[in-house]
Amino acid sequence: MDVLKLELGVFKLELDVLKIQLGVFKLELRRIVVTARRIQVNSRLFKLELDALKLELDVFKLELDVFKIELDVFKLELNVFKKEIYVFKSELDVFKIELEVFRLELDYSR
Repeated sequence: MDVLKLELGVFKLELDVLKIQLGVFKLELRRIVVTARRIQVNSRLFKLELDALKLELDVFKLELDVFKIELDVFKLELNVFKKEIYVFKSELDVFKIELEVFRLELDYSR
């Protein structure tokens, strides 16, 4: 009878050990799940940061395109200004010629 009680005590202790091992296994499993979730969250965060960088690059490219267009507009306006200067010089030359003609006519009429 004492042997049976001892064997029952040993069996209960072994059962307690198995329960403790099961608890440790559950904790390890939770740790693995938490680590997996952390990796998943970090992966999503990295993807979002990468998407944000791509959007910033797209914005930069668009701003560069706008700058190029503004530069082209400036060049065109500069060319127009040069043409206006040329026209003004030509009109000034015509005015000088007309003035000289007027002076000559005035001298001739005297």
